[in-house]
Amino acid sequence: MNAQEYYQRVIDRLKNCYQFSHYVIAAGHELAAEGYDPAFPAATEPILQLENLTLQRGFQVHIPIVGERSQSVLMPIDFEIFLAEENHKLYEDPAAQKKFFDQTVPVVHFLETLFRSRGLPYVLDYTPSGAHILFQNLLGSRASEELQKIGYLENDLIKACNYIDPNDIRRWYGISLDAARVFSGLGKIAEYIALLTMETFKENESTGLIPVTISDVYDRCLNFDNSWSEGSPFMRSIRTLSACIKKIKKNTVNTTNRHW
Repeated sequence: MNAQEYYQRVIDRLKNCYQFSHYVIAAGHELAAEGYDPAFPAATEPILQLENLTLQRGFQVHIPIVGERSQSVLMPIDFEIFLAEENHKLYEDPAAQKKFFDQTVPVVHFLETLFRSRGLPYVLDYTPSGAHILFQNLLGSRASEELQKIGYLENDLIKACNYIDPNDIRRWYGISLDAARVFSGLGKIAEYIALLTMETFKENESTGLIPVTISDVYDRCLNFDNSWSEGSPFMRSIRTLSACIKKIKKNTVNTTNRHW
């Protein structure tokens, strides 16, 4: 199955993922030939271009963290295996990929139990190097109001969120300060979840398993990549779900759920 065939099967659910977004971010090496930065060739296009970018061109696409007019903020728990110079094995060596991926399963189960125990709906999206756990936070909900209380905005960030540029689709409307505080609060929650998981699996290294860390601080680790929570929220996005064509696990949120 090539990319276009894959997208043909999931396009309706993929569109649903973008119900809060007015633009889509596409990534692909082919974009470098069109003048985009070869270090990270990516294009930002109106959501009307979603089918062209996927069904026709087969690009990988990303969802903005903050929804159109700041109506929602997407939370991605992103953890991944890091093997330094051997990271290619996760994509080229099925036996090595399985060996290391099996070590992520207890962490997945721990996180799912944590979310279910608090009644939090989520989507689990496996990746070749780990998984994403995602959920939308709609502004005006009780949960988002609580997140705002623990969020904090520096003066420079307030200025950046208030900035509007009609020539930059990412900044047509700016970012509301309420949404920015939710984003900040989610970053703190992500740090807490990472530390809680590290404590639970602190014996990994002594038993021959790869340690659980924040960021890739060891040559081999299962790390929580919290870089999505850095900087300005209007710059942040995450790859769309690959799990939308897989069976959704019991108690997780299907991509047709109203939150998606």
